[in-house]
Amino acid sequence: MNDILEKTKRQDWIDIVKFWGMLAIVWGHTLSGGNVRHYLYSFHVPIFFFVVGLFFTSPQYSFWRFSTKKAK
Repeated sequence: MNDILEKTKRQDWIDIVKFWGMLAIVWGHTLSGGNVRHYLYSFHVPIFFFVVGLFFTSPQYSFWRFSTKKAK
């Protein structure tokens, strides 16, 4: 039972990175232009999807099989 709890324990750094990614997305979409918006657009969506995708699990398919199925 203790092994299961250790495997399902949330990692704080992941939640922090997702929070900053979401904040950057909101901030980037509220700005009308300028260098800050250009800078935020260089990473805000990719970093959010990268972190979310790191922990994607599907009981039926692997990540690549699921992705190709959805892309088709």
